[in-house]
Amino acid sequence: MKILAIRPAPPGSGKTLARFDAEIVEGVKAYDLKLVQGATGPRVYGPSLYGGSAITFAPVVADVLANLALEAVARNDNQH
Repeated sequence: MKILAIRPAPPGSGKTLARFDAEIVEGVKAYDLKLVQGATGPRVYGPSLYGGSAITFAPVVADVLANLALEAVARNDNQH
């Protein structure tokens, strides 16, 4: 897994820390994921589609994505 691009949330975005794009496995990319500071730690959410989730993740996958995104934000990887 790897972060392709990360966009830190602007001030006033509440609990949202960043939006990002990631390659989940080689050849499978997810765009506009949201990194949120939840009550129990960072959480990752996929974009919505027609009022529902466009993509969901198993907890272990979401945890890895959250950690990678947090590291990218800390490094200030404002890549697009």
